[in-house]
Amino acid sequence: MTSTISSDSDPFADPGVAEGVVDTLNAGRNASLTLATDSLIVLDEGFTTREPTNCCGLIPSSAKTTKAIPFFNVLWAQLSEFDITIHYAHAASKHMVRVAFVNYTIEKLDQKHANAWISKLLDRAYGESQRNKRIKVLINPFGGNGSAQKWYVRDVEPIFAAAHCDVDVERTQFKGHAVEIAEKLDTDAYDVIASCSGDGLPHEVFNGLGRKRDAREALSKVAVVQLPCGTGNAMSWNLNGTGSNSMAALCTVKGIRTPLDLVSITQGDRRTLSFLSQSAGIVAESDLGTENLRWMGSARFTYGFLVRLLRQTLYPCDLAVKVDIPDKAAIREHYRTELGNHAKIDDRRERPIGQEADGSSYSREGDGLPSLKYGTINDDLPAGWNLVPYDKLGNFYAGNMAYMASDANFFPAALPSDGHLDLVTIDGDISRSAAIQSLLAVEKGTFFDMPHVKYRKISAYRIIPKGQRDGYISIDGERVPFEPFQAEVHRGLGTVLSRSGHVYEAQGVCAQSGNEDLAEMLEDVEAGANPGALLRAVVGAIIELRKAAHHTTVPPTDYPDEGDSEAEEEGEMVLDTLKSAQKSQDQKSQQKTVDKKENSQKFHLDTRSPKVSAQGPERHFSKANSIPVSVTVSHTPALSFRSKQPPFGPRTQGSDDSPLEIEESSDESPIKRKGKSLISRKSRKEQADSFASSTATSEFDEDHYLSHRKTLAKSKEQPKASATIKERPIASLKTNKQRPRVSSIRPERPSSSRSSPESDNPHFLGVYLPPRTEITDKRTTKAAGQSGYQAESRPKTKKVGIKGPARRNVFRKTITIEGPPLTLVNEIDNDKSPLQFRFIDDHVCTPGTARVSEEFQHGCDCNPENGQHIGCEYLACECLDDAAIDQNGKKIFPYWGTGGKKGCLRRQFLNSRNHIFECNANCNCGPECRNRVVQHGRTLPLEIFKTESRGWGLRCTADLQEGQFIDTYRGEVITNEEATTREEANGPGKQSYLYSLDKFAEEREYTDDQVLVVDGQHMGGPTRFINHSCEPNCRQFTVSLNHADDKIYELAFFALNNIPAGTELTFNYTDSEDAPISDEEARKRAKEAGQEPIKCLCGADKCRKWLWL
Repeated sequence: MTSTISSDSDPFADPGVAEGVVDTLNAGRNASLTLATDSLIVLDEGFTTREPTNCCGLIPSSAKTTKAIPFFNVLWAQLSEFDITIHYAHAASKHMVRVAFVNYTIEKLDQKHANAWISKLLDRAYGESQRNKRIKVLINPFGGNGSAQKWYVRDVEPIFAAAHCDVDVERTQFKGHAVEIAEKLDTDAYDVIASCSGDGLPHEVFNGLGRKRDAREALSKVAVVQLPCGTGNAMSWNLNGTGSNSMAALCTVKGIRTPLDLVSITQGDRRTLSFLSQSAGIVAESDLGTENLRWMGSARFTYGFLVRLLRQTLYPCDLAVKVDIPDKAAIREHYRTELGNHAKIDDRRERPIGQEADGSSYSREGDGLPSLKYGTINDDLPAGWNLVPYDKLGNFYAGNMAYMASDANFFPAALPSDGHLDLVTIDGDISRSAAIQSLLAVEKGTFFDMPHVKYRKISAYRIIPKGQRDGYISIDGERVPFEPFQAEVHRGLGTVLSRSGHVYEAQGVCAQSGNEDLAEMLEDVEAGANPGALLRAVVGAIIELRKAAHHTTVPPTDYPDEGDSEAEEEGEMVLDTLKSAQKSQDQKSQQKTVDKKENSQKFHLDTRSPKVSAQGPERHFSKANSIPVSVTVSHTPALSFRSKQPPFGPRTQGSDDSPLEIEESSDESPIKRKGKSLISRKSRKEQADSFASSTATSEFDEDHYLSHRKTLAKSKEQPKASATIKERPIASLKTNKQRPRVSSIRPERPSSSRSSPESDNPHFLGVYLPPRTEITDKRTTKAAGQSGYQAESRPKTKKVGIKGPARRNVFRKTITIEGPPLTLVNEIDNDKSPLQFRFIDDHVCTPGTARVSEEFQHGCDCNPENGQHIGCEYLACECLDDAAIDQNGKKIFPYWGTGGKKGCLRRQFLNSRNHIFECNANCNCGPECRNRVVQHGRTLPLEIFKTESRGWGLRCTADLQEGQFIDTYRGEVITNEEATTREEANGPGKQSYLYSLDKFAEEREYTDDQVLVVDGQHMGGPTRFINHSCEPNCRQFTVSLNHADDKIYELAFFALNNIPAGTELTFNYTDSEDAPISDEEARKRAKEAGQEPIKCLCGADKCRKWLWL
């Protein structure tokens, strides 16, 4: 019998009713559940899944035994038999949540206490919000380019189910269908109408409820929410602060009923309701006039604005306004007063049915919408109104919410139910610079204070367009006839669900500093620049401003250009355009005194300031454009989910900055581990049996495996050669987000020669080896690992990229693997140790590991012949669902699709270190899709060469472009247990090439035993020979080719900048920009850890001197 909190109890129960219940519930011998101030704290020694270990034997880590689940994320709790189960929303990424749960056994004697504890937990989890909401879901099947249905099933439905909501789903069949559904809806059967769409469906729902005979009661009783699945998702951004489906679903479950002002629009004989905005002029044209450019995403609005700005279009009209608050200072004070007066807001939210938000009453029987205080557009002008001609109007914009898009806070003083519309008017005859200044100010949050922006609080208006036969008028983003209309506000007429219950999730109006002259860059070029050049310059400036505002890069958008819009970075486009414009202006002014060198000057665009200044004859970017390697992460409450992840996680234990988890430090020694493995150890035979039976698709050969073990056991008795490589490990990235341990990758100590990998490592016995890769030269063909290789004697030469005179005895060997030539070159000594290395084309799965079958993954539905780009439609590809590069959840393709940089990683991704999701085998886009790069394999000729002082290194014999793919790091995929065994056998201070595939470990809450490891010590690809540098020219990213497999993925190297042929390729093992560590400090830290310090030999100007300290 399942025991839960009765749904018959008051859904708005006072959280204080269970205050007498003890806050801690014991769950078994080693676990407890505690109600803290704002989180549920789960203490469980079983959480020590990341056992205490050390980074190269130097830095001890801590073991985690607690997890903090914010009350906002708790969905439900129930007691069944003797088990307590708590479902909650777990942060799967920075803009996505997934349902997770914890389950514990409760002693029989604690049953009564457990029920009371659950009641108190749910009281705190829901607070003022209603439990067990009855939700009518309307899905626009065309929303999200046809993906709305899929997104609902994947992201929303599990959250509603876990929260025990009663859900009824219906798909709309045509435009206006939601009006009919809402009009016929039984308002006694539902608490919420959730629109899985853009802003169009909520507009229809409000108007459908407004058509009911008891319209006011229906609008007050049923809350309208948005599950963002459209191009415009302003409602969700205002009420929930997110554009994510899953997060909006969580906000719907936890949302607080909030009264919302609605606006009656009368036009002709029609009366409609508006909940978002009304616009005429440049804003309406920029929105509705660019419907054919929806492939550009939100950039289409910017493009439309700029095109009309260059034409200096005017929108003459006659305007009459009922002004309530005329000046900005009074508006600011009104905003602060309303925020501080929560009591009145609570009264409006909890008003009885039959009472208006302003306190007046109405009849419940057959009473429709409120009467119009100021009449309709067909009536005479109300007393006290003056119809003022505006012959030079540029923009008319009235808003009921703050955000009109995720990054467009046009109405910062807007409030949900203050009884006012926020009206913005801007003259159309202002300079282009001032107009651009206004647009940029919206991005920066200073729009309210712009001197040429007239901002007023009003309760009604009438606008009469004139001077043109046809044009655009937008009501909530929907086009209406181009004819006069009148608007009037009804305070608190509608009802929505919001996070706060009284304010939008926007910045609001507060004291702000003075504005910078953001349009100064245009003043020098406006007179002489052609419209196309000016347009490109402004678009580039907006992009740079966004970078500065968010301290990161933003998704690029494709802007119109005479050539290829994606063939160059946005910053380069701006610089080239400004140069051309300046040159044109100089020629027209005939400034003969200007030197020829100065005529060809370039510009320096600094992201910290939008001003453009001349910096001499060289074109260059400021260092301000660079993005810091380290990522500062702070603990955030509730739905403010975690910041960007580094591209992959090093195989480490310890700190975790997830907002859903907290940690405790451990006093364990640097080497000793605490606790037992959650998965029992198996013999190698048992592992082989388990592996062979667990996957039918694996080509595991048990006889070959056991036979090879015996062969290797005999080879252990053979004498070992000494090592030659001084410092050349491969290591995973490490940032302050990661746990201290860095994939157990240690450089070996300098010595004269190198031993055979098979004879040097006793734990190589447990490795299943596939058929050997062939290595070929002109005279002999031998299997890797066999003898018989012959060196070629070549005449004295000087090869590209090799400094100094060439040596007489040059060893050169071509290794045949998939892709362009891979060459081994030694001009230093007679060492040929890389020939003992087994080169493979893909990961090799060993016993206990296996890839997920591709049949379980979902592919995109993009049509190869549709869209602007080959393979996938612009931004509509489902494979981009997790490809957001900033906090606003904006998506871009990771690679350039056309032009000279086709296939190169875009700078936004190159700086973000985000995980890359490529299209897969089940996608409909075809092999030429722009989102398929790593899966095509290496396309560049590489050379493994012996360096003067750092062992073996890697270089490319062709020029590399910024963002160009080089190759992947691959090897044996082994279990964590096997990796630990090998690591311990190697001992401290010795090299290892272990890479933990734990990118998704925290999101999926995998234990250490569930995380797999790549070992590239004895087999792999050429990237195994890449050396470390504190100033690297390459970076590694995690790439998924099978989206259903979150345990085995690719580790891909990309060029950080343009790299000339013959230059050694390097990457930063620690992925940090730490200051150099003094010898004394290094010895001190190493002594505390009981290890010897490891010196960095990279020789870079900014070398930190020591690794992993």
